Amino acid sequence: MAAAAAREFAVEVTFDEPPARFAIDQEAEVAIRVGNAHGLIVPLSAVIRQKEQPGVLVARGGRVHFQPIEAGSSGKDKVLVRKGLTVGESIVHRAQAIKPGARVRPVEE
Repeated sequence: MAAAAAREFAVEVTFDEPPARFAIDQEAEVAIRVGNAHGLIVPLSAVIRQKEQPGVLVARGGRVHFQPIEAGSSGKDKVLVRKGLTVGESIVHRAQAIKPGARVRPVEE
């Protein structure tokens, strides 16, 4: 259970061996390591599917091309791309409205 305002979570912790001075209802600070993920973060709206394969539309030579990706974890509006995309590639942010092969030109942000 989480207290959203305080960003505190109630968790149950088990020990292989309890600490020497252990008592019920003691408070403790616990670090939970969940691993590291590497890749690029893109807008969730940039990810589409072709034949059940996730991918993004990459702009090359004035046209967009479907680029298969390996997607990782995602949040409300972002997704981690583990494989299939490199830094500097131009992608379509709202890919659902564009078909592969369509002509495009970059938009300055």
